[in-house]
Amino acid sequence: MKFAPWQMAHTAVFHLLDGSTSVALVALSIIAQVLVLASIGVMTLDPRHRSFHDLIAGTQLVGIGAASATGRPCPQM
Repeated sequence: MKFAPWQMAHTAVFHLLDGSTSVALVALSIIAQVLVLASIGVMTLDPRHRSFHDLIAGTQLVGIGAASATGRPCPQM
């Protein structure tokens, strides 16, 4: 699910650049863009900032208290 919009967009764009005039490929490109925007919306609205594919897979984001690259502790979720 994570790479589906990326793959859809690239497939559509490569075929369109090759000269195809298929309406289905244009629709595929638009759907890919809508999926990216929907994923950003889901991350914004979810209280734990989980992405679309995290919600579908049922994964949980857990802070482990490790130090970040700045040397400060990471905030707990």
